[in-house]
Amino acid sequence: MIDKYQSRFIHAKVREVLLSTWDPIGIADEPNAQNEYDSYIGPIYDLLVSKAADVALVEYLYWAVHENMGLDAASKEDMRDTVSALRKIDLSAPES
Repeated sequence: MIDKYQSRFIHAKVREVLLSTWDPIGIADEPNAQNEYDSYIGPIYDLLVSKAADVALVEYLYWAVHENMGLDAASKEDMRDTVSALRKIDLSAPES
């Protein structure tokens, strides 16, 4: 079971990946926009801890870019680097 400290850690790491790897609207260097992708963190967290397949993460990120943000330039293949970075998050650390 993931405790609240682990959950916060994982949420923070997901946020880092979204800003550093995904960043479809290019706000990583905008200090006042660091929370722009926060609404996507919870669903991604749920997919990660439920051990969803990579395709589920790709589909969610693609949906976020195309349907929610209304951007057409990115492809599903473009989501692969983000999924790879998300998979590197240690879901077991740190413990309180």
